[in-house]
Amino acid sequence: MGRASIARSLRVALLGLALVLAVIAGLGVAGLYSARQNYEDKLANAYSLQASAGRLLAAGVVAEASKARQARQAFDAEVTHARTLARGDARSEALVQRASAGGTAARAA
Repeated sequence: MGRASIARSLRVALLGLALVLAVIAGLGVAGLYSARQNYEDKLANAYSLQASAGRLLAAGVVAEASKARQARQAFDAEVTHARTLARGDARSEALVQRASAGGTAARAA
């Protein structure tokens, strides 16, 4: 068996080194793409959470407004009922009128 020349040995070594470096570069690029995708996923989740918080706030405001409207309607209905029951008694009518005015003032505040 003859000995391989130095040029041929260097050529094979350089080809092997180039292949190893290409594999390392490919793995590095794949890692960068993976990291970027994770970042974009977390960013998308953060934006979704922010939008959800805004919708939750709006739903809370609507719920409170709905409660206030229902409370106002219930109060008005009870004032009407109390006036019907107090009809004919001046003192009771005055008390119902004061309670009605107080409820209206409290709602305005």
